[in-house]
Amino acid sequence: MCCCSGMIWTDRSFDRETRTQYQFYVTASNKRDAASSATATVAVRVLDDNDEAPHFTQRRYVFHVPENRPAGSTVGHVAAVDRDLAPNDRYGYYVDAAAGDVAAGALLGVERRTGRVYTRRPLDREVAAQILLGLTVRDDVIATLHDSATIVVQVGDDNDETPVFRFPTASNDTAHVRRPVFQFPSVSNDTAYAPADIRPGGRVARVAAVDADKGDNAVLHYSIDAGQFKRHRQMKNDASNDNELFEPLLTRRATA
Repeated sequence: MCCCSGMIWTDRSFDRETRTQYQFYVTASNKRDAASSATATVAVRVLDDNDEAPHFTQRRYVFHVPENRPAGSTVGHVAAVDRDLAPNDRYGYYVDAAAGDVAAGALLGVERRTGRVYTRRPLDREVAAQILLGLTVRDDVIATLHDSATIVVQVGDDNDETPVFRFPTASNDTAHVRRPVFQFPSVSNDTAYAPADIRPGGRVARVAAVDADKGDNAVLHYSIDAGQFKRHRQMKNDASNDNELFEPLLTRRATA
């Protein structure tokens, strides 16, 4: 402070987000009579400048959404904060095409003002069970004030896939009866053989089908629709199950 002019200055810059006000006392006294003086209070209020970047409240968001929901369905919400005062605290959310999965921007979008993440089209878990989407939050005026976050969308399963037979198939649906050795079909030999003297209850063939769904939605039900015998059993479609059916097979069906 200049003792002659009363000018007050600062030797450093202010940061409103750190401290909004400074208060101190000043005294003015007569140069010839020090006893003649007056005291006043000085308050310095720091004005806001648009110098703060908006920041996401999380660096990584994880959302869960079922597949096949219509376009426009809500996936989740993201949030950001800007410590500036209005109107310097305005910002918008945008999809970052340079981050996340290549096709994520075609599947998911974000509302600029609300941060609502939504589907642009129905999702298919069998095509993409997990989607990574990059988002940016950016100041409305100064584009260099920005932040980024990653959205992880876990797509839930719907029972929408049809079982597919691996054996029998349209090109090979025959189980041969011959002597003397029983063989299962394999990659190099996908025709089933059984000994001619097989007894009732003996093995004739092994059928196998797969379902691209997950968990309980991939449980398969095998049955004989036509033939000399009708008997069925329920089995899970996993690596630990042989998926065997031990009756002569004329017309087959696997349903989820």
